[in-house]
Amino acid sequence: MKKGISVLLFMVTLFTNAKAKGIADTVYAYYDAARNKYVLKGKELEYIPVQKKESSSGMYSGGTYESRELNKKEREKLELLFNAALADTLAQADKNIKPNAAIEISIDSRKISFILIATLAINKSINNYLKQVIKNLEK
Repeated sequence: MKKGISVLLFMVTLFTNAKAKGIADTVYAYYDAARNKYVLKGKELEYIPVQKKESSSGMYSGGTYESRELNKKEREKLELLFNAALADTLAQADKNIKPNAAIEISIDSRKISFILIATLAINKSINNYLKQVIKNLEK
């Protein structure tokens, strides 16, 4: 447990320092319960849906690929949500069991991955906001 906390604190420090230095190579990836993927890199948000052949049932399709450029407010809110999820260790699970979600945060060659419990508020907030933003519903 102490080792896990130490690693988490190291990673939070790493990402905080990288952001402070203005490193623009941070990539955030979110996988929803169906394993549709949202990728935030720079100003671009991509939605990469699961195809039927990739789904566990062989029947589910996540729809069509979408990509859009985000404004500063949208990008900052998503970064805030992703970083809040990283910091909220109580919202993280040890095992990837459906309908949990997964997040990867990458800076340069460093990557941290973790699983979010589907029913908790931070996961719902990220999921809902990503869907809203990719459909360009932000006012």
